[in-house]
Amino acid sequence: MKPLYIFDLDETTGIYSVCPRINDRVLLRPGFREVIEANNSRRINMAIATRGDRDYVESIKENLAKNGIELKCRIYTEHDVETGRVRGYYKDYRQVFADYEITNPEKECVVIGDLLRIEDNEDYSLEDFIETDFTENPFLLCSCYSLNDHPYPYCNQQSLPVYAVLPRAVRNSEGKTLALHMDYVMNTLEEMYAAGEENFAAGFERMNSKSVQKVVSDALAQELLRYSQMQKYLIIKGEERDWSKLEEVMRNA
Repeated sequence: MKPLYIFDLDETTGIYSVCPRINDRVLLRPGFREVIEANNSRRINMAIATRGDRDYVESIKENLAKNGIELKCRIYTEHDVETGRVRGYYKDYRQVFADYEITNPEKECVVIGDLLRIEDNEDYSLEDFIETDFTENPFLLCSCYSLNDHPYPYCNQQSLPVYAVLPRAVRNSEGKTLALHMDYVMNTLEEMYAAGEENFAAGFERMNSKSVQKVVSDALAQELLRYSQMQKYLIIKGEERDWSKLEEVMRNA
């Protein structure tokens, strides 16, 4: 069975309008079009899990389709991933696991989401992201609603997928808006899966690159759930050459 890549939608994959007919806007993360094509041709398995509602998702699919991009993967919306009082940090992926017949999440799949802020700074720069040491400061991954795609642990013995953390589209020192290229992201995740002999969690332990940081922390579960549940985070940074402009698919005046 192919591994499963579970993507967040907004910022992780691109920037979208909220209405298909007013102020239309579709800016894809560089390389995400190719990820969609790989899924459509069944070279990879991907799903999308978002807190957006079904109408919002359909508007995005409509805009993409207008421009020759058919999003064929399953998309899970707010009612599928809702986790109640901890919704600002966690998503419920149980339906995703059931639909894709995932029996060992930490081995078979990976969650991919964007870092919304560093502490209380939503306008962090490319340099801020690359230079921040998350290993020394793991609290940055679970404070100020910095990440909201954590897999919810329904029992404290459940295996959890690795959480791959990407930067949102940010400005560099020259004022250009750039995003980490999805080719680099997917190559890194495929490398992790292969290093673990078709096991993401085992590959996580063997990853050794200056362009990623590994964090293992139970800080969020301790604070919100009052028990220990370790979460593996793979912060994918790349180098500045691995960042590119967003792909402008649609932008209407």
